[in-house]
Amino acid sequence: MYQDPYQPQYQQPQPPPYGAPPPTPFNANKDVEQLRMLSIGHYVLGGMTALFGLFPLIYVFIGVAFIVSPPPSSRPGDPPPAAIGWIFTIIGTVISLAIWAMALGTIYAGRQIAKFQKHTFCLVMAAVNCMLFMPFGTILGVFTFIVLLRDSVKQLFNGGAPVYPVASPPPGQIYR
Repeated sequence: MYQDPYQPQYQQPQPPPYGAPPPTPFNANKDVEQLRMLSIGHYVLGGMTALFGLFPLIYVFIGVAFIVSPPPSSRPGDPPPAAIGWIFTIIGTVISLAIWAMALGTIYAGRQIAKFQKHTFCLVMAAVNCMLFMPFGTILGVFTFIVLLRDSVKQLFNGGAPVYPVASPPPGQIYR
């Protein structure tokens, strides 16, 4: 019988050694399930971040209290309390708005992950979460990088069908 040297030679798959766990079938929905969990994680982290964005409002209220009813100045060289109130108010407002912007960006990234869109934006938000929101943002960001940098997930974000690493069976044989 003639063997074509350009055709790949197929061999029977070897059974696992005795005592080894049986091979698990590839879960076709693994990427989609992990992306769904990542989007939920982004929603939760965004909500927690928005909640923590309320804390700088304490400084806003202190600043408004200084502006509305300044304490009496005892010495002539003291800075005016109204100016201190404005400093407190401005700094508290800016910090609170920045935290809320990050919360909205995280929630938006979770929504884009769920829709398989804006891959680069999701990676950027994962990096920002890694740097700024310890420890939950770091954990979520690292897992986001692990999942989003897979080729099969990149293809999902590019509008393609999922890629499943399944070997074609040898001719005449069907895997069960």
